[in-house]
Amino acid sequence: MSNLRSIVHSGARAEGLSTWLSARNLFTAGTDTSSSSIEWALAEMLKNPKILKWAHHEMDRVIGKNRRLEESDLPKLSYLQAICKETFRKHPSTPLNLPRVSAEACEVNGYYIPKNTRLSVNIWAIDRDPDVWERPLEFIPERFLIGKNAKTDSHGTILS
Repeated sequence: MSNLRSIVHSGARAEGLSTWLSARNLFTAGTDTSSSSIEWALAEMLKNPKILKWAHHEMDRVIGKNRRLEESDLPKLSYLQAICKETFRKHPSTPLNLPRVSAEACEVNGYYIPKNTRLSVNIWAIDRDPDVWERPLEFIPERFLIGKNAKTDSHGTILS
């Protein structure tokens, strides 16, 4: 806040203030979404002690008790990755994706979409749709370890 006051009191041009506010908003958005995801993951594991126990067991098995987690350990922590994917599915950091504009007219599921139409995907609704996910309101990391979702990366891309 003191930075903002100094910019305002210095008589700096509005575009400098605008740039500073934009940078601050980007930083805040990035940290808020990350911290929110971590809080949801912890809340789900506290609500499901068995999941927390399995995650703890996997970390003890892969990392041990005498060293810290390293980035090179992450590919070996499949259950922890599944917990992250399930957290992102059940608690998306934003309910809607960023708007897109259709490059050309098309039809999707019987709906005509004209060229230059602004579209947003309701991620929250898709992640709770029982036609898409079995038992969508339950926190089940195992859904990303077996079956059709096992090859889904943390961005939701299905790998072949």
